[in-house]
Amino acid sequence: MKISTSKSKAMVLNVKRELCPLQAGRSLATVAERRTIDKLRSIMDNDRHPLHTVIHSQRSLISQRLRLPKFRTNRLGNSFIPRAIRLFNSSLGGRRANRRTGTFL
Repeated sequence: MKISTSKSKAMVLNVKRELCPLQAGRSLATVAERRTIDKLRSIMDNDRHPLHTVIHSQRSLISQRLRLPKFRTNRLGNSFIPRAIRLFNSSLGGRRANRRTGTFL
């Protein structure tokens, strides 16, 4: 690759190199769980996302947890929404919200 100017050469050399999460010592399951939770949170934050109302309607009034939707088949139970909700609820760590103050115990 031939670089024509010194400015573009400096830009190429100053590119920040990041390690792949798997090279950083994380397991594949950990990376997948983190990405699933991040995707669910981005859906919850984006009002224009088609699944925003579905996820928002599953929110519990008492705590920050999400309720699992009803499903009849295992195939639906293993889809993105139920799996992401289970991971999200387990990532809360069993914390319960104090009803009066709205803070976590």
